[in-house]
This record gives sequence, structure tokens and C-alpha cells, in this order.
Amino acid sequence: MFAPTKPREEPISGTVGSDWQIGYAIELSNFLFLDQFYPTIGVMAKKTAKKKAATTKTAAKKAPAKKAPAKKKAPAKKKAAADKDDAAETKKAKKKPAKKRASRAAKEIRLKAFWGVFNQSLKRVALFEFNEKKQAEKKAQELSKNGKSPHFVQPVKEVIEG
Repeated sequence: MFAPTKPREEPISGTVGSDWQIGYAIELSNFLFLDQFYPTIGVMAKKTAKKKAATTKTAAKKAPAKKAPAKKKAPAKKKAAADKDDAAETKKAKKKPAKKRASRAAKEIRLKAFWGVFNQSLKRVALFEFNEKKQAEKKAQELSKNGKSPHFVQPVKEVIEG
């Protein structure tokens, strides 16, 4: 590996850049310096690739060894049955493309607007048609004067059936 060197504390002479670029270059050089003492940084991908290669080699060695004696011992009837099984497996392997299902149109939910008179605990006391807002406000004022809690008017949307 490389000979250990001290991390750079100053930018390389002759470079022009902003403060963050210079700081980034210093951090990068410090990281490269640490790589000399911690060689495992960035090596994990190589290890997994080596393991995969080793498992595929061992699987390749074992697979032909098992299949060769089995073919020699099998009588003619079993070979024919095995060929039929292989043909069935290839048919199963060829899957038809999935059919696209027709999406159902979402049901239209129709809403109608009303004016609701509510008390302090948000309990609806009265309901008026949308064009009867003045009557709803009048009802809210009457209930507020008579009762202890204030009442207010708020628009309400309800589902229309049909």
C-alpha cells in the first residue's frame, strides 16, 4: 500500500475555489489518509462478490457429479417419464402474460350543502337548506339568547342517495 503521509491542512497550491470547495478537498484528503490505517473501508463489496463466486463454483462442481450417475442407472421407462416431466415443467415455465383487468369506474358520490346550527359541543341542533342562511343565523341567535351556551352556523355537506 502507499506510504503513510500527513493529511493536508492547506489546499494544493495553484488551485482557486471557494471556502467550501477547499474544505471539501481537505476532508477528502483526510479520508484518503485514513484508508491507509483502516484497509477495510470500501472492501465489503469485494468480499461479497468473492463469496458469490465461490458458491457458484462449488454449486457447478456438485451439480454435474450428481446428475451423471443418475442417468446411467435409470432404465428406459424412467427416462421417458423424466422427459415428459421436463416437457411439463417447460410448459409451466412459459407463463402467459397477466391479463389487464378492467378498472371499475368509481361511483359518483353526490353531496348537497346545508346550513347547520351547532352548539358549543359541536352537536347539530338544526339543519336548513343552503338558500336559507338568514333563517339559520336567526335560529342560532335565538338559541344563544335563551340557552347558556352560544350557538353558531356552519356549512354541512351530506350524501344524496339516488
